[in-house]
Parts: sequence; C-alpha cells; structure tokens
Amino acid sequence: MNSTYFNRAINFIRPRPRQIPINVSEILRNQAATDIVSKFSDLYYMLGIADRMDWRGVKVTKNPCDLWQVASLIARIKPAVIVETGTAYGGSALFYVDIARANGISTQVITVDVNPKMPPVCNIPEITSLSGYSTDQGIVDRIKSLVVNRSPVMVILDSDHSRANVARELELYSPMVTVDSYLIVEDCNVNGHPSFPGHGPGPFEATEAFLAGNQQFICDKECEQHLLTFNPGGYLRRIA
Repeated sequence: MNSTYFNRAINFIRPRPRQIPINVSEILRNQAATDIVSKFSDLYYMLGIADRMDWRGVKVTKNPCDLWQVASLIARIKPAVIVETGTAYGGSALFYVDIARANGISTQVITVDVNPKMPPVCNIPEITSLSGYSTDQGIVDRIKSLVVNRSPVMVILDSDHSRANVARELELYSPMVTVDSYLIVEDCNVNGHPSFPGHGPGPFEATEAFLAGNQQFICDKECEQHLLTFNPGGYLRRIA
C-alpha cells in the first residue's frame, strides 16, 4: 500500500486527544499553563505580527484572538453602539462594523482619537469619527449625546495606556455601558502582565482599582478562552 495513503488511514482511525472540561480561570491557575501563555505572548510581540495586520487593507494593531473574541461578543450582544477610544488607522472600527453587518446587526461605531488616520474606506455611515482627547469633557459630552436612549452599548478603551488616563476613561465611559454588555480595557498585558515589564503602571493596574471600587462590573475571564490575549483581566461585564 502507498505509504501516504497508509499514514492518512492511520491518522483517521487514531484516537483523538480527549477534551477535558475546564474553564479558563482553572487553566490560568496552573503555573505551567500560565508560563506557556506568557512566553507565547512575548514571542508574538517579538515577531511584530500585530503591527503587520490589516482588515480590508486598513491597518489594525490588535491581537487576532481578541478580535475573534470581540466578534463573538458582537454576535451575542448585538450592540446598537460601540464606543472606541483610540482610532489609530480605523481598521478595528471597520472590523466591528463589518462583523455587525455580517450578523444582520445595525451597529454605530463611535471612535475617538487625537490624531485619527482613517483612509476613505472607513468613511461610511456606521462610523462616527471624533478628533480629540477621549477624556476631554467636550468629547465625552458629544459621545453621551450620541448614545443616549440607545441599547445595548459596548465600550472599548484603547488610547493612552498610562494608569491615570485609563482610570479616567473608566470613570467617564463605564456609565455608558448597558447591563450585560462589556467594557473592554485593552493592553492590560503591559507592565509585566506578562509583557513589557518596564512600561510602568497602566491598564491592568487601573482596571484592578476600578473593579475594587465598583460593584457594577465583573471581570469575565472566560472571554480569554483563546489564552493568547492582549487584554488579561480587561473583559469587564456589566452586571448591574
């Protein structure tokens, strides 16, 4: 018998590894598993993959596992509005709109950046681009006026990653999130969680302090189901 066909037949009948029912929190309590995730996260950064990604030709500097998770949340929550701080090139805003369209959802993406660099393909009715600092009161008031009486509302924070700025964004934008929707704090992995240990306090520390003083949100570790995430501890679900 041809060896190629023989090997294919063996692979077909070989028992598959048994799946062990276990949740993400249990996995991440295992030090060996955490070490693997940490090493892979650092390797991913070293390879510069996130800086070479695009969506429909528009640069999007995200982790594809996180994009997949957000896509799943959009399909489940069906947000009327997604508020994004940190537009950059607009690839993520375009991605959110396209995923919503694919699921038959009418979603408005409101994205703010002090220096947005969106190409013409992002000039579509579903994307509202605001120029300015996400923590400026004028910008916040404008966004509030756009989300009032609309539900569900999801918020994704991805601008200045200093602890002070993220803490202020959490204070300003968390009230906009509707119950059972999500407030996603991006890049909680910096400052040694597990990457860029020299970064200094950032999103992770701001999120920890926010959760300690706020009973309306919980950290949903199951959103880290793909294990490789730039947002460890940053998927916050509003429960009240």
